[in-house]
Amino acid sequence: MASFVNTVPLVLMLYVVLMPWWTMGQDVMLVGEEAILMKQALTFQSDETEALRTPAHSYRAASLSAELGCPYQPYRAHVFSEEPLMIYIEDFVSLHEAEHLIELATPGYSASQVSLSDDIEGHGRDGEAVNEEARSSQSAFVTDDAIVACIEARATDFQGVSTSRLERFQVVRYGVSDFFGPHYDWYGVGYHEYGKDRETTFFVYLAANCTGGATQFPEWPLPEHLDDWWCGIINCERSRREGLTYNVRPGDALFWRNLDDDGHGIHQTLHAGLPLASGYKIGLNIWTQSK
Repeated sequence: MASFVNTVPLVLMLYVVLMPWWTMGQDVMLVGEEAILMKQALTFQSDETEALRTPAHSYRAASLSAELGCPYQPYRAHVFSEEPLMIYIEDFVSLHEAEHLIELATPGYSASQVSLSDDIEGHGRDGEAVNEEARSSQSAFVTDDAIVACIEARATDFQGVSTSRLERFQVVRYGVSDFFGPHYDWYGVGYHEYGKDRETTFFVYLAANCTGGATQFPEWPLPEHLDDWWCGIINCERSRREGLTYNVRPGDALFWRNLDDDGHGIHQTLHAGLPLASGYKIGLNIWTQSK
């Protein structure tokens, strides 16, 4: 990827800069590293880091995977919404990477915890505890190795940010009847433990052999005009009744921005992991902190 700056066609650069903003819910798609440029145009438009708006920074950010010698992963990024930003990514991780993450996590699973806060918006954080009425699953934080480092690089290349802003990867396993009730990934203005909040989220589906278990955004309505392709990714019928509901597809990822330009939590990002009726589901949380 070090030579990426010399291989991006001028027409792609112009497309990213001049792309019309009426594409919400349409199949706007670029492949692999080329998708980074579009993400830079759509994400962090008003971020405090001015350099994120410059093409040169985009190209430099895209070089991290190459510096680490990471294998090329030809993912495909589809913009579902620009405001708030939500992007669906096909094949974000390979089968080998998914299996490796599951192997790393397996010895460390314990009951998943939830933040102890004043309300659902997470205003204030007083630690974490198991609460099976709010969340039922098994979680593990994975240790870093070469494969994890390459996925970290892919996630930060995608956004054009430093890996120092990533939290540790968390793998979550859901069994029959397991779920995660409606919650936000951002903590809110009362969160002072680190002085930072979760700016973005990737939720990556590592494995699934289940019925149920969809990811639902109850406050995010389905757009009135939606390309038919999306109804293979989204349960369109259920989404019209209950809010945006994504099907479970191993290897794919959902990316969204949690904070607005002023650093306030976006209420539309309220989301839940629906209960499993049978089988199991394993996912990966990748959180990027605000700067």
